[in-house]
Amino acid sequence: MWDTLLLSENLFARNLQEQIMAHRLTVPVLVKFLHIDQPALITILFQILPSVATLALIYYNAARRIGPRTAWPITLALALSFLLFYTFYYGGLFDPVTHLCLAAVMTTANPAVGFACAIAGIFNDERFVIAAPFALLWHYQGGTWSSLIRQTVKPAAGVLLGLACAIPLRHAIAVGWLGPGVTSNVDLSQALTTLRPYDTKSFSAGWAVFALNFFMSFRWTWLLVFMFFVRKSPRYSSLFKGLLFCSLIPPVLSAALVMDVAKSIGYLFPAVLFCIVNLVADSKDAENLGNRLWAVVAALVITPVFCINGVYPAFWLPLPIEGVRSLVEGIWGIDIIREWIVPAVHSDTILIPADSWKK
Repeated sequence: MWDTLLLSENLFARNLQEQIMAHRLTVPVLVKFLHIDQPALITILFQILPSVATLALIYYNAARRIGPRTAWPITLALALSFLLFYTFYYGGLFDPVTHLCLAAVMTTANPAVGFACAIAGIFNDERFVIAAPFALLWHYQGGTWSSLIRQTVKPAAGVLLGLACAIPLRHAIAVGWLGPGVTSNVDLSQALTTLRPYDTKSFSAGWAVFALNFFMSFRWTWLLVFMFFVRKSPRYSSLFKGLLFCSLIPPVLSAALVMDVAKSIGYLFPAVLFCIVNLVADSKDAENLGNRLWAVVAALVITPVFCINGVYPAFWLPLPIEGVRSLVEGIWGIDIIREWIVPAVHSDTILIPADSWKK
């Protein structure tokens, strides 16, 4: 939030807490244009509302393919993933703007929309690039390879043109052709040379933490994705599924270069939605599969969530427990978890201490 406010006053400000923010100009430009200087209003406009709009488009797109009844549990499952967890709990994280751009690319094949979403999405967060191919893939509803090209060429043209304009501009900002240049405060050499994830102590500990974060990104929803790949489909060949699976590996592994692994993998929600919706569409036993969808939602609701950002643990209580805790605290001002059950409880006292995997 601090960097966003600085950039809204001066788009070439470099006294930033995170230098990567010098490239993320979508929200600062909009804040400057709208003359907003209240963090609470900025959070509502560019964090909470885009999150709600993204879920609305996810539901809309799923309902168009498989009907509104089945679209509900799928939307709820994604709402209980790292598509929303960090960005809905903490103010000042504007990933939802990029999420909304990706959802818009899925919703229409209009190249103009794709162009605008690519510009806004990548200038809000560069992780738009790893998810954009799967947002485009949403338009492919099965059939031959020529059908794949025919169904994706229009939205792809807009997105590719947008990226072709945005990426050189980002490079110009980085090297100082536009503004004073950007000095990165993120060192990726350790992760690349040692082949272990960002800022972790050892190869085994690093990849164990990465595996935990990978699972936590979508948690039990991964079971539905797995079912899509192992079941035969009348519309998608085994070769296509194999290529799709392989295409997911590079963007997933790219998350090892950054601190917030689970949140980064959460950007791949278009691929997850594609797999689940087509699993339902190809199912011969829709009622049984619908029950499984609700079972996944129930599992997401009653199980806790935890992840490790770099070396720092984060922990969320199961929703029913958190609901009771929040209700009691709101009415009587007592935090029954931290004050009564486990005094001074915090995420890094529940999970293994950070020193166990810190480099």
